[in-house]
Amino acid sequence: MKVPSLILLATLFLGIGHLPVEDENPDTLTGSFLMASNQIQDLGFAKTVIYIVKHDERGAMGIIINRPRNKVSLAEISEMMGWEELSTNETQLDVFYGGPVESRRSFFLHSSDVLLETSFIVDQGVAFTTDPGLLKSITQGQGPKNHIFALGYAGWLPNQLETEIARGSWLTQKADLLSLFSNEPEKIWGILVGKRIFRL
Repeated sequence: MKVPSLILLATLFLGIGHLPVEDENPDTLTGSFLMASNQIQDLGFAKTVIYIVKHDERGAMGIIINRPRNKVSLAEISEMMGWEELSTNETQLDVFYGGPVESRRSFFLHSSDVLLETSFIVDQGVAFTTDPGLLKSITQGQGPKNHIFALGYAGWLPNQLETEIARGSWLTQKADLLSLFSNEPEKIWGILVGKRIFRL
């Protein structure tokens, strides 16, 4: 479903302020993948792969990484944002459905080679940013090597995710960069779940 330009423009200005620091709890799922099991029939989460950005005693937050919904050129983004130095780059950027929470806010999962002051490192090689300034860097060809631009996120209350995992709703595994920043995100669920079943 194509995101109207005015709605997309509105999301780029929204943020969630300062984000929590990295979690040092060894039991955390931060930096892991959640793969929806076949138990999940809800269309919002069926066959999704979620990268967990934050998981601690206060709950969990993640970004769905295999639901690209719209494409927009870097030049169009630059024009919509009204930046003085307009990009002429017609490269198409995927806009992902990141989850049902704050669905009109923008979030960036990206490689840690480029960081803003408000960025934080999630895991080795992976950073998380909500500042639309990162998008400006991308349009100017100065952004991170790999990135996912998502609208919305998935969130869980304290102990909610643990309960869902215990009843078999989610499969978990440590995330890898190749899968996270895949050129074919729609295939990631099948690949990851298939590999897991094969190992069993």
